[in-house]
Amino acid sequence: MKLEKIKMTEKTFEEQFPSLKGWIIENDLSPTLFPKSDSMNWVRTDKIKFIESEKKIYSRLHRFAGTLDAVGTVNGKLALIDFKTSTGIWDDYRLQVAAYLLADEEDTMRHYDSAWIARFDKETGEFETKQIPHEEVDKDFIAFCGALKLKQRLLELKREK
Repeated sequence: MKLEKIKMTEKTFEEQFPSLKGWIIENDLSPTLFPKSDSMNWVRTDKIKFIESEKKIYSRLHRFAGTLDAVGTVNGKLALIDFKTSTGIWDDYRLQVAAYLLADEEDTMRHYDSAWIARFDKETGEFETKQIPHEEVDKDFIAFCGALKLKQRLLELKREK
């Protein structure tokens, strides 16, 4: 039987291993699996403490759902952490993180100080993070809502044809 290399996209990675990224970091395995990764240095330097992971969220007010990757504290402040396996931290990630953060705030009544995007490069395994302060999250959520309304309207128009 011949084994073939499978190209693992972020979507297939998360479908097959939904909580693996958080577990890798929590259990100090990222240096083994991602030798060029600096994720454990981030966890130690910024005193990351994971509270929960792979949490289903739903916004009743805005009518969307998703699964946030992790909730934790970063330097003692509550943060939502979204893990990505990609070649960069793209602007649209901010909209997704903002939506998850505000949906969780709506549901739990807790207040986040910031959101973080933590990225493992899917080609090199290198690790980088980007912090998004809550003030910026609010702006990103407005953009998310605009994109959501656009998508909903386009679906309505498609159904009319």
